[in-house]
Amino acid sequence: MPKKMRTFYIILILNFIASTMVFAGASDDQSLLGLEESDKPQKPAGMQAMRQNTQPNVRETLLGKLPKGYQIIPDSIKMSPDLRDVAYAAYSDETHNIIQFNNQTSPIYYAVQPNYPIFSPEKNRYAYIAYKNKDKVAIVVDGQTIDTPDNAGNFLFSPNGARYACRAQKNNQQYTIVDGIPGPTYKGIPIKDNFAFSDEGERFIYVALKNDSCVAVVDGREETSAFNFITSVRFSMDSTQYAYKARTEKKANGAEKWCVVQNGKAGKIYDRIFDLIFSYDSKHLAYTVINNKKLMLVFDGREMEPYDIVGLPVFSFDSKSFAYAYSENKKWYIIINDEKSSAFDQIYKFYFSPDSKRSAFFARTSDEWDCIVDGKKSVSFDKMVETFKFSPDSTRYVYAGVNEDGSQMIVDGIPGSVYKSVGEPYFSPDSKTLVYRAIRPEENKWITVLDNRESKKRYNGIGKYEFSPDSRHLAFPAFISINQTVMVVDGNEECADKNYKILGDPTFSPNGNYIVYHAMAAPENWHLVINGQVLPGAYGGFMKGTPIIFDSPTHFHTLGVKAGGEEFVLIDVDIPETLKLTSELKS
Repeated sequence: MPKKMRTFYIILILNFIASTMVFAGASDDQSLLGLEESDKPQKPAGMQAMRQNTQPNVRETLLGKLPKGYQIIPDSIKMSPDLRDVAYAAYSDETHNIIQFNNQTSPIYYAVQPNYPIFSPEKNRYAYIAYKNKDKVAIVVDGQTIDTPDNAGNFLFSPNGARYACRAQKNNQQYTIVDGIPGPTYKGIPIKDNFAFSDEGERFIYVALKNDSCVAVVDGREETSAFNFITSVRFSMDSTQYAYKARTEKKANGAEKWCVVQNGKAGKIYDRIFDLIFSYDSKHLAYTVINNKKLMLVFDGREMEPYDIVGLPVFSFDSKSFAYAYSENKKWYIIINDEKSSAFDQIYKFYFSPDSKRSAFFARTSDEWDCIVDGKKSVSFDKMVETFKFSPDSTRYVYAGVNEDGSQMIVDGIPGSVYKSVGEPYFSPDSKTLVYRAIRPEENKWITVLDNRESKKRYNGIGKYEFSPDSRHLAFPAFISINQTVMVVDGNEECADKNYKILGDPTFSPNGNYIVYHAMAAPENWHLVINGQVLPGAYGGFMKGTPIIFDSPTHFHTLGVKAGGEEFVLIDVDIPETLKLTSELKS
């Protein structure tokens, strides 16, 4: 039974800053005392058209109003992947609950299971499980009841949203329902890490309890081999392969024996098996095992050397390289494609570049941390900070280090200025520009450091940096004070003359000509802003995490909540080309 909430609080948006600008629309009223209508000055038709073309066209579509007498359960509110539908659970009392999908109201239920409704990925399908009474539930997909078992749960859409599955129970027997078709009944169906679609959604696997053993059911077919227990079912990325861990024996003293089953074939038995990892091209499978009190890596069934400790394997994105860490005699090493690194006291995190040609990791020797890039040491420091990034084109890298005198960014092996503190670094999409925030020594406010050049403006706080897709623009929200936030676009402050308390993260159009964000002037008084121009109309709020989606370079939409929190509205906006950004990012 879902926890009831007596008041619906509008959940305001996004990270930790947002902003708005006032819509500067001059009045067209030209009435003059003493003149007849025909005597009034007339605007040339071309000028009227020009004025009209400078104003964004905003269309609002009411998606549904909360039925009278009901209150929304805030945590239940969900938005469709394309952000054009909304669904939520609501109640009038303890035993009167509904699901609202846009303007469609469900039958009244005794209760709705927590965390429902849900939307499918990619497609706009929705589902929920609700109690018709204390003894029966309804499984509902796209508004249609597909089954009414004694109980149900674990509803799952495939990653592409085309298929679905859930677990159901009748007469103390459990079964799956896949795409509306019930499967055979079993004593039980353990679902933790054992109930999965392949990435492409073509295949489905689950585990069932049968005759005091576990069997895997793959694509509706029960495998012939049964085990003491099964867990960690996995599909490869191309869906052609699957694997899982199977316990073959559990003794009274707690000792266990495990094997990996890949495509229905059981492998060698070990004392324990850790995570199963397929390569990105789906051709390789790796995992770590314990055998005779030693750890070792198993790669495509081939056992590597046993060591005291072995870390989890990492595949490069092109699947041609493979790395893992191990410890022997209190020293740590990295193995990359069978090549062994120097010895270190500690190793932390391993990175492959996006093009898979480069690698990096952090390692400690005595009291000093090093960043090892392509097998060579970069600048050392006292404390490790987890900020390493390769640029999108893999040609550059950046990380932060901390020493006694402060923090600094190391960019392509070259240390930058020393600061009291530094924030997360960001590369532009074309990899040419790097930006991060920092606090200068003896100061308490944040500055922006763009390609090693410091901004003159100081802020109490700086939000996430966002580059336009073409790398020509940079935007970020910044706190002037606790009650005022501005949007900084290419170094220029938008909304500086407004007291907007919160500004949402900026969203650029695909061509980089427009930047849109949410802005809060006061509680239940939110706006949308395009390139510093506030759109007409105000909203009660925007759900946390609500994106702004561009459907074309000059059209976007989003979902808002009307004041009062009982009406959801779809907002579509056409942007005139005359509003495009005129500034440029200068590094």
